[in-house]
Amino acid sequence: MPRLPVNLLDLELAMEFDSNALLEPQAPYLDLHTGQVIWVWESDEAFAETTNADPAENRRNREAIAAQPDCFTEITELDTADDNEMLRDFLRSNWTDDDVRWRQASEAYRGSVGRWRKTVRHDPTIIHAWHEFEQQAVRRRALAFLAEHGIEPTASTRIDRS
Repeated sequence: MPRLPVNLLDLELAMEFDSNALLEPQAPYLDLHTGQVIWVWESDEAFAETTNADPAENRRNREAIAAQPDCFTEITELDTADDNEMLRDFLRSNWTDDDVRWRQASEAYRGSVGRWRKTVRHDPTIIHAWHEFEQQAVRRRALAFLAEHGIEPTASTRIDRS
């Protein structure tokens, strides 16, 4: 398994992005030889206007992926099913010793992460515990994604979000 300098935070952010919320279509890719996360926009002009970068950079990235597709893999975003699975895992975990708080959080979940968040938003202990758990779960998924592609990130690139 090759060791590559993957910025795990960049990978996690790419996994968490919501392509449906974007005005301009774009997709993240992982360079399987360098470990770099690369964003490719559908429109070179939109790339340049939004990022204030040379549109040729986006064109070069798109062309490199098209020319050597085996050197890149698209980073799949986490979807609603992933979010719900992470929340169910959280609720089954030992995130608190407070039975009342645990019951409150568990009973608030009815199949929607968004509705659950609205229900428990007044309790910062629950929200903080959920965010910590979610962050760790996304990190595990990012590492699993790399392992699926035969990549081990070098120690210097295991960046914490805090």
